[in-house]
Amino acid sequence: MGCRKDGASSIYVDLCGSFVGISTSYALPFLAPACEWKSLEDGSDHCLLVLPGGQVYDPWKLNKQVDGGHQLCESHCLLMSRRPEYRVPSASPREAYADLVSFWKSGALEEILFVTEPIRKEIVDEVVEANKQTRAVRRWADCMLSGSPQESHDFLLNVLESEVARRYVPRWK
Repeated sequence: MGCRKDGASSIYVDLCGSFVGISTSYALPFLAPACEWKSLEDGSDHCLLVLPGGQVYDPWKLNKQVDGGHQLCESHCLLMSRRPEYRVPSASPREAYADLVSFWKSGALEEILFVTEPIRKEIVDEVVEANKQTRAVRRWADCMLSGSPQESHDFLLNVLESEVARRYVPRWK
């Protein structure tokens, strides 16, 4: 695949994060039905883990994300649904992001991409539509669509575990 292995600019981090977020949103009903969406006053949505019996785990309240931010709440919910030990407060959103990267590397990202493979092009199109039509965005889309699912997986992980992503994503609003 013609994707740069060092493609960890902030635009690539944004695009890869958006792709993983949207893919996870599509996959949640299959992978973690206890994850629920809460509509917010600003028109956005926030993902919560709601267990039978009504116990709610909110990534904001558990310091997994900047309060009010949108740093992959659906991935935090998926992780909390799979690993009860993650349902405790994190020391910081940066630590929580490192936990997400480890979770994705352990097979979760591959599972998410397997569920969403039939609609990968639609998800890429959605991300591209939500971003400016710059050369970087088109290059990213080409990377995501030109290779196999495994190549897309490797590219996403390469970008999302980069130092740029580790510094940048935990501060997303």
